[in-house]
Amino acid sequence: MRKIITFVLIAACFFSYSAKAGERDPSYFDDFYDVAIIDDRLIWIVGSQGTILHSSDRGESWVLQKGGTDNSLSSVWAIDANRLWIVGIYGTVLHTEDGGRRWERISTPTKNHLFAIQFINPQKGRIVGEGSTILDTENGGGKWQDHSLGKDVLLYGMSLLDSQDGYIAGEFGNIYHTRDGGKTWKQQVSGIEQALLAENSQCLFDIFFRDKDHGYAVGLDGGMLNTDNGGKSWKHTGEVGGKNHLLSMALEGQRIWMVGLRGTVVHRELNSNRWNRIDLGVKQPLNGIAMGKKLGIIVGSNGTVIRTQDGGAHWEILKPGERRAK
Repeated sequence: MRKIITFVLIAACFFSYSAKAGERDPSYFDDFYDVAIIDDRLIWIVGSQGTILHSSDRGESWVLQKGGTDNSLSSVWAIDANRLWIVGIYGTVLHTEDGGRRWERISTPTKNHLFAIQFINPQKGRIVGEGSTILDTENGGGKWQDHSLGKDVLLYGMSLLDSQDGYIAGEFGNIYHTRDGGKTWKQQVSGIEQALLAENSQCLFDIFFRDKDHGYAVGLDGGMLNTDNGGKSWKHTGEVGGKNHLLSMALEGQRIWMVGLRGTVVHRELNSNRWNRIDLGVKQPLNGIAMGKKLGIIVGSNGTVIRTQDGGAHWEILKPGERRAK
């Protein structure tokens, strides 16, 4: 029998309580899964029950935007202040051209749960998810092509370097690389791959490349992989997260940030081998992070939103449900 990993973020997505979209205030019981920042001022947060939160003033006030769905939303990507994309469970894909005043439901070839979306430019984008789902668009989302791998594997994270070169990471420690815009994929040797029926599963929840050579992948038990040769070889660098699963990464300038379970936040300078852990006083799972030049936002379960306005030197806990704009 296949051993299933219960990933707290995904489990919360699947079993979240449904309410009418857009008819409730964000509350302590909302789980937030991802965040996007534009111009060090504009913020979008997505989460359970179809939640889309927006702030136009660095998090001082919030508006609950109407996405027209109760499905939990797992990933948001902002091309600019007007054009954004969101994906979620049951094949949910949402798009806006006006900063979220109106969200449109987009049809794609799948109803699988979708976990991540990215665009390398306004025309070229990719979605990954359940059942090795890979969807690509080359015309700004007008049409999505199915480049799925045909494997029983969950794909959680990706990193697009340009219109041709990209990486995906997911279940069982699998990492895949494309050089032709997603038409074909080659599996790389991560060193932590596990067979389908293995007793001890490995899982990678996010992957990030800062250039064509240097990349990072994070996952279960606080582990991190890194490569300095474009994935030809990956090295396990130990338990960066202190046994707590690492779920998301962000890079701003010369500093990389990672967040995960039990309030885990770690960072380091790219020219250093020392990881620094920050205690923000929260024990909730931290599911997503976005960093601007000065503004940074971390989101997590049970309504967790944490903000920095000085590039990470100081952090404060926000209460979006209490600051909702009228």
